Amino acid sequence: MSLPLIRNLLIATSLGLVCTLMPVPAAAEEVQLVVDEIEQSRATNEAKRQATIAANVNFTTEEMGKFWPAYWEYRSAVGEVEKQYIKLVAEYARTYQSMSDSEAKKLTETWLNQELERYNLKKTYVAKFQTALPAAKALRVMQIENKLDVMLAASIQKQIPLVTPKDQ
Repeated sequence: MSLPLIRNLLIATSLGLVCTLMPVPAAAEEVQLVVDEIEQSRATNEAKRQATIAANVNFTTEEMGKFWPAYWEYRSAVGEVEKQYIKLVAEYARTYQSMSDSEAKKLTETWLNQELERYNLKKTYVAKFQTALPAAKALRVMQIENKLDVMLAASIQKQIPLVTPKDQ
């Protein structure tokens, strides 16, 4: 697999961006460099996400004091899940062209567990947000989060090639 495809998959995973580079064989060190770039860009992405919520939810001063600490905690927890997803995409990028059934089963199970973890985080933090905000504002926050997540997921998914089973 070429470095540009791995770079595109990993960056799209974290930021929804696609980079176009000259084809170069991917080495483990190169993949790690891309992962490091993603980690450095995470703070910028999080600041934009926070600004989007702040611009679209009219918080009172009291609500802000209660909501933002819970939100930062939530985004930190989501960040941990995203780190694991980046590792999953990197593994997929290394194996998708000739994936065995056992590799496919393992990646599928890991992906489903990560999706479950995302769902559980949302469920946990909606309850926390509802203690800090009126329910309608908490719902609005989660709608914004969901829209941002869906846009990111769409940009990621269009970059990820379909698996090629070994028997094809």
